[in-house]
Amino acid sequence: MTEVEVDQILTLQWPAVVRRAMAEGDAWSRKFACSIARQGKRPGWMPTPKQEFLMRAALAEMGGGDAEEWSPIDPEDTP
Repeated sequence: MTEVEVDQILTLQWPAVVRRAMAEGDAWSRKFACSIARQGKRPGWMPTPKQEFLMRAALAEMGGGDAEEWSPIDPEDTP
């Protein structure tokens, strides 16, 4: 996972993961989501391979899929 990917995930997608974990998740999910959000604020922080795997799994479960597939431009809006 590159620094850019981490920044995109933490900025654009992770807040929704945290909200869902707080609303519907078990204690472990809530703790993990909040922990990643907190650690992500540290300069230069990168997830461990295990954290990365779990982050991608949480995003996939949310329907976010792979962070690289996300685009702010709606294909229907392009000429």
